[in-house]
Amino acid sequence: MILLRLAIVAAIVGMVMGLWNLIIPTVTGWTAINYWQALGLTVLFHLLMVKPLRPHRAPYENDPCLIRKISGSKRAEMRNTILRLRKKVSKMSPEERKAFVKRIMDVDVKE
Repeated sequence: MILLRLAIVAAIVGMVMGLWNLIIPTVTGWTAINYWQALGLTVLFHLLMVKPLRPHRAPYENDPCLIRKISGSKRAEMRNTILRLRKKVSKMSPEERKAFVKRIMDVDVKE
């Protein structure tokens, strides 16, 4: 996995160097750059354009959807419960649905 990432970074740096050497010297008259200068430009672009020092977080860490955090049979059980509730609620009238949600959630439902 690390080698793949290194290969991707090397390819991106090579593309930056190639594009720079193809376009910039003919348009502006500046000199061509080598691989390490292209690496520096790539790092600079990354620091300026990508969120700098963004904190790393696990997927779905702050996700309010709890079912994504659960795995295995517990997740299947929860999914089945949700499907049963959807089926039950879909057969209810609007008044019954409002009363059901109020009873389950213990909150007042606004229309």
